Amino acid sequence: MTTLTGTIIKGIGGFYYVEAADGIYECKARGAFRNEGVTPLVGDRVSITVNDGDTENTVDEIFDRKNELRRPPVANIDRIIIVVASMEPRPNPLVIDRLTAIAVRKGIEPVIVLNKADLKDVTELRETYEKTPFPVVTTNGLTGEGTEELKALLEGKTCAFTGNSGVGKSTLLNALDPSLDLATAEISRMSYQQQVPLDSILEQSEKMIFDITMRQGSGTELEHGQEILTRTFEQIGDLARLKGKIAGVPTGFRDLDACLTGLHGGELVLVGARPSMGKTSFAINIAAHAAKQG
Repeated sequence: MTTLTGTIIKGIGGFYYVEAADGIYECKARGAFRNEGVTPLVGDRVSITVNDGDTENTVDEIFDRKNELRRPPVANIDRIIIVVASMEPRPNPLVIDRLTAIAVRKGIEPVIVLNKADLKDVTELRETYEKTPFPVVTTNGLTGEGTEELKALLEGKTCAFTGNSGVGKSTLLNALDPSLDLATAEISRMSYQQQVPLDSILEQSEKMIFDITMRQGSGTELEHGQEILTRTFEQIGDLARLKGKIAGVPTGFRDLDACLTGLHGGELVLVGARPSMGKTSFAINIAAHAAKQG
């Protein structure tokens, strides 16, 4: 049994992955945290016990946080990257100002990123926020414009990205870390194999992205599988926009696409029918078609 200190870099399903000096450890939080109404967060500095054999490792203590956010649920952040699209969806200054005010109140430096600069001129919006003391970066995740400037702001800092669905966070993150594109292609390949169960695809996808991040040691914080899927949908939506296709991800069913304009990241779609009506087959066909389009 060994006691170590480290940082939580991922939390999912009640398990927390803690990066210590000599490696990554999978841990469970002690029940005392639940009794006290405390939830460990990504970014927390913690003390853990590493046990021998089959006994689970445990998170024993959470050190004092300098700040914390609930959306996204992270702690000890240096900078928060507020991503705004020039249009689709159009920028909302009220949302930008609200996120900026929350960051300042929490002792976090906001960075305002004006993305999708190819769709509409952002000069006026940029000039407005350049009057603040906060960094403002104009980017285009599809061409790489502004990504080097943004990388310099991320260097050596613990950062979190936030922004409305569809602003292009996924495309921007792929531009910052091209390995995410490779992971997305592999996920699409698995999705197209109809014999692979959906649960297995989701589990393997999350593990793949986590392993890539650990190998690179980039410090990129990981998200729940739902966030990964949302990110992938956003990227495909951006590509579809450039090619003049349906705004979202095509389902492969013409009449359904005409009603929904495709599937869009951040949406919850429910498929309802009586037993044995083919709901699972229908959903798998949509997933397979979306993977082919990707």
